[in-house]
Amino acid sequence: MEKTPITVPDAATSIIPLPPADVVYHKDSYNPEKDALSDIPGLRYALDLFLASHMVESENFCNEMDPAK
Repeated sequence: MEKTPITVPDAATSIIPLPPADVVYHKDSYNPEKDALSDIPGLRYALDLFLASHMVESENFCNEMDPAK
């Protein structure tokens, strides 16, 4: 499957919201007990995109946040 490059939408012309500033990229090992709460802003953003019928953008965001899944 070909990976679609992620682009940040232009806030002035796009209906797709920008990701929240407090999204955390977990580059090292993930500890659910310590890191779960920091995932909420990113999860909410992905869900908001999905529910606004931007499924591809939501999937791309999730793939970018966790490429090793």
